[in-house]
Amino acid sequence: MNKEQIELLKNEIEFLEMKMKEAEELDNSLYRNGFNDIRNFFKQDYEFRPIINKLEKQLELYQMLTEKGIDTNKNYYLIDDIYLSLDDLKPYFYIENGNWIYDNYINSWSGMNEWINDLIDQEYSLFSGNSPYCHAFNTMSMSEIFSYIENEEKPNETKLALIENLVELTKEDGKFKDIHDKVVKSIKFKLDMMKENIEKENFEY
Repeated sequence: MNKEQIELLKNEIEFLEMKMKEAEELDNSLYRNGFNDIRNFFKQDYEFRPIINKLEKQLELYQMLTEKGIDTNKNYYLIDDIYLSLDDLKPYFYIENGNWIYDNYINSWSGMNEWINDLIDQEYSLFSGNSPYCHAFNTMSMSEIFSYIENEEKPNETKLALIENLVELTKEDGKFKDIHDKVVKSIKFKLDMMKENIEKENFEY
């Protein structure tokens, strides 16, 4: 669970720490020899620490998710053809078997996924207004939640809570069951109406 991402981040951090140590040794050598002009030139490339800090924060979040049993390599299905992806810690909903939407409504695969995210965002915002749950899950739109999780400056503790809530939202029997049921019912209704319109147009033609 999240094993590949965790191992990759550990290796990247180890590599950068090694390079940072080498850079520090070079800097000391240049200083001892009085090569200050060269030293000042090379210092521009020594900013390893901010990158390491960023990777360490990502690593921590992956480890926190693993402890909670959340696998970012897994697809979390809201309905049969619509699932939540947490790939690269960038939550997004995708639609499968959407050829009929592509052929009849949105002639763009990226546009189609953007459309389904906007639809879920609208339905979630409509039905979540009275949600009693914490971590701002009921006061943020779905797109705002996504943006918060992707923001590198935000704390991992809140990101973890929001990701947990997103996964719970996809569950039929999760703690957001009431919102889940209403969102799913509304989305299915709209998708069925779209299919009926296609069938009607084909029949008339």
